[in-house]
Amino acid sequence: MAINYYLLNGKNGEGNALNLLVDGKLQRNFIDISSLDIQTLNLPQTKAKEILQEYNPKLDLTGMFYNASYPHLKTKTKTYATIFYDENKNAKYYIDQLKYFAEQRNYKKEHHEKIKLDENRVLDEYIRKILCNILNTSQNNLTNYESLMSAKLKEVLKERYTTYYNKETNNYINSKIYILRSLLSNYTELRNLTIEYLLYIEGQNTNIRTKIKSKEKWNNINLIPKEPIKYTKGEEIKEGKYVQMELSDYIKTRSLKK
Repeated sequence: MAINYYLLNGKNGEGNALNLLVDGKLQRNFIDISSLDIQTLNLPQTKAKEILQEYNPKLDLTGMFYNASYPHLKTKTKTYATIFYDENKNAKYYIDQLKYFAEQRNYKKEHHEKIKLDENRVLDEYIRKILCNILNTSQNNLTNYESLMSAKLKEVLKERYTTYYNKETNNYINSKIYILRSLLSNYTELRNLTIEYLLYIEGQNTNIRTKIKSKEKWNNINLIPKEPIKYTKGEEIKEGKYVQMELSDYIKTRSLKK
């Protein structure tokens, strides 16, 4: 069973996978985190709940939004931070760039290519721009355990604060560019870095790792792949409600339908 990605909203230990409108059809499951990001990055942060409520009229969307992928090791769910379009002018550059990288990754996924981002001038410029801003803030919160960034990337950033604190920021980034390219050509790592920085410039809490990862133990509903259904505004959306189940149960259910 292929791994699929979902947008969820939940509270009190239960999350519901949500429909999104894609090319006139309601779609719940996506082939990659980048495929899902392309959709959520088109939803204004301030209006996302209102728009999504239209496509999920029977669900309570007063909880937290998060992304999930399923299944891993038969029944395990992995969770990720959700990112919507931010109308803050200070965030526009980073949102636009993340869209660019998401589209690149999604294209590679759809065409069965290696999904690593191109290590080129565009990536280098983004790395330098965002890391210069982060390293010049001296915000250690962005590199502590609760940050979404990987331990290796945090290590590189921490070295600037501790061992190379007298080195000019651009020179430090240039000295580490090969390892930074290697790390940030991984789209998931790049999106985590971007999310952390966007939270920082918005004045929000950047320490969200535990908050996101705790949702992996929730009862996450509707994580069985479903064919997109045509959407007409005002019509009742009819669909069954499925819960996570063992792969053997899924195969059995499919067999009974034949």
